[in-house]
Amino acid sequence: MLVVLRVNTLAEVYLACSERPTTAEAVRRKLGLPVEVVEEAFAGFAERGLMFQDESFAVALALPATKR
Repeated sequence: MLVVLRVNTLAEVYLACSERPTTAEAVRRKLGLPVEVVEEAFAGFAERGLMFQDESFAVALALPATKR
């Protein structure tokens, strides 16, 4: 299934996984997106090396910028 997502939606999915490993179902509940859309976003991030997936859990690998 090909789904076109807004950049903001992809950013929201990514940020939802930035603090701890999270399931697609948890992101679905938080953002109100179909679970298939979240899983497709996870797969796209993982393909690009931006997210690690372990079974049903995913975690974003990028670190947020901090002020010095």
